Amino acid sequence: LYGIKIAAGATTYSNNIVTLGGNTNSVIIGIYETGASGHNNNLYFNTVYIGGSPATSARTYALYSAVNTNARNFSNNIFYNARSTADQVSNWNYAAFIVTAGGTITCNYNDYYFSGTAGQLGYYGTYVSTLPIVTGQDASSFAINPAFASAGGTIAANYLPSASTLVALPIAGITTDYAGTTRGTSYTSMGIYEYTVNAPITVTATAGTTSANYVNVKAAFDAINLGTHQGVITMAINQSVTEYAAAVLYQSGYNSVSSYTSLNIYPTTTGLTVSGNLATPLIDLNGANNVTLDGRVNATGSTKDLIITNTSAVATAGTSTIRFSNDASTNTVKYCTIKGSSIDPAAGILFFSTTTATTGNDGNTIDNNNITNAADLFRPLNAIYSAGTVSKTNSGNTISNNNIYDFLNKGIASNGIQLAAYNTGWTISANSFYETASFVPTAVVAYSPINVSAITSTDIAISGNFIGGKAASCGGTAWTKTNAFANTFYAINLNVGPTVTTTTTVQGNIIKNIVWGDAGASSWTAINIPSTATGA
Repeated sequence: LYGIKIAAGATTYSNNIVTLGGNTNSVIIGIYETGASGHNNNLYFNTVYIGGSPATSARTYALYSAVNTNARNFSNNIFYNARSTADQVSNWNYAAFIVTAGGTITCNYNDYYFSGTAGQLGYYGTYVSTLPIVTGQDASSFAINPAFASAGGTIAANYLPSASTLVALPIAGITTDYAGTTRGTSYTSMGIYEYTVNAPITVTATAGTTSANYVNVKAAFDAINLGTHQGVITMAINQSVTEYAAAVLYQSGYNSVSSYTSLNIYPTTTGLTVSGNLATPLIDLNGANNVTLDGRVNATGSTKDLIITNTSAVATAGTSTIRFSNDASTNTVKYCTIKGSSIDPAAGILFFSTTTATTGNDGNTIDNNNITNAADLFRPLNAIYSAGTVSKTNSGNTISNNNIYDFLNKGIASNGIQLAAYNTGWTISANSFYETASFVPTAVVAYSPINVSAITSTDIAISGNFIGGKAASCGGTAWTKTNAFANTFYAINLNVGPTVTTTTTVQGNIIKNIVWGDAGASSWTAINIPSTATGA
């Protein structure tokens, strides 16, 4: 049973509604695309719904693309498979099934969704359970319930969505919807109907394109990198967004097309998140300068509101929530809750990386944030980690007034802030390091809230920090550790080296309200200066 079966020809199919179902045992395909080589097909603004709950059923597909030799563009569609079947072994119900890689395929600004038993999000040479369905595509697609007016109904109006985030891009030549309503010219909505959608991201600028809307941070950054928006740029986050690939912002002048003097990012309402599950940075400031990421609603007040989370708990190099690299300088992250679970020992929730450019990642500020794990079962190895480049140190960065909590990994040696090689002139001040519940390690490993671990890191000012307790400023009851394992603890570890004119300083820090149980021979030290250190 087919809704639309494309056997041959090079055609654009747009503004079609396909609704199929019933309880008969049939293979059901909403749109079946089989174009041979040269028979290129475009699917734009279509709505496909597959329903029914038969006792037994063959496979069903909202979209089935059967070949890999033609050029295909699938954009701005809704593919919803709600069919339920008892057979959850082989007869699956797919939102989108693309047989294999090959040809030229563009998939973006689609909504793929399934809700029935034996449902699958997609297939692309293998089963796909999360976006993107097509590798390297779907950066601005969704996998959410479109919330049709009356799914399974028999009139077109039953398939008007109410999900307010299904933002799509205009397609040249398709200026009206199914009902003849004029489509938006700056942004539009997925599926057959033009209806009111609220863009998750709104970008305004003083030059170039002065206003546009995007579905996530990556899409907005991509536009800035292309020079679409220029000058003084503001990015307003209006709804929670999911990143399916790293949101990378390059320096002004990137590829000789981008041009910005500053970028200010903030949420416009409370309770918003920027999240992803990426074995990369979630937000990557790759040479970017003068970016302010402000978690306060409309950048005012004092409430830490915006939550930025990378849930990936892998050791893949570079996995982090926010990374600074290649001379990312004079950037500020403030009033956010930043979560991550990277177990890359040379990265962190916030990661100051190396440079292939000129000076290092300099003059950045991390201030007044909550920094913690993405899940208690998957804690990071470093909350903040920095390793610079020889002769191009990461310098002049400030970590201040942050709450860094529930940050130590229970089974692997870990740190709050670790400055590894080639860091100079850092300020680490007025931060609170604590555990909100009893800390239960699962192995004999060492811990350090502040760890300057390399003698090539110099001129570090560590002052006014609080280490201990179950709340900020060493507050609440004691930070307790169970005695099942012997765990060395250095509240502040200084394996530092001198320069000709500068020295690392430590003053005014408070280390208290800690009960540290141990199983055997280990040490608990407030301030540790190893024998290799020469500059504190």
